Amino acid sequence: MITCPDDQLIEAGPDGTVILPDYVANNEVTATDNCTDNLTIEQDPAAGTILGMGSYTITFITTDSSGNENMCSFELEVLVLGLNDNELNKGLSIYPNPSSNMVTVNSKTDLLTSISVFDINGKQILDINTINSETKTLDISNFSNGIYFMTINNEVTKKLIKI
Repeated sequence: MITCPDDQLIEAGPDGTVILPDYVANNEVTATDNCTDNLTIEQDPAAGTILGMGSYTITFITTDSSGNENMCSFELEVLVLGLNDNELNKGLSIYPNPSSNMVTVNSKTDLLTSISVFDINGKQILDINTINSETKTLDISNFSNGIYFMTINNEVTKKLIKI
């Protein structure tokens, strides 16, 4: 029997990357066997792997001394939360935030070209790639109440709260 953590969001460092933790050493992944205590657990990608922004499936396989295997996995979403000190980030505003129906994204420095919205589990729920203006208003009335992340022009990610 092997147990994995729930899906996770992790914030990247200033360079836009994160070093993948060792979930086995941190006791976030555990395995038990009714026949032996000599279990191995392999993590893929391996602990220490450098990941950039995006979604990753982290898989674990446990093997007992008889060669029996079991596996589990979870999704890891790496986000850059507006740490970029670029022109887009400096001139970006999202209002009202929190919002219940409509939210406007405005850029004073760059044209908006794309907006993606992810839920707290890292699942993409909106993807607009046909923008060519400084302002875009989104209808979020059909979203469930909660925290979302908006990635603008594939450069900056900001938190959005739906009430």
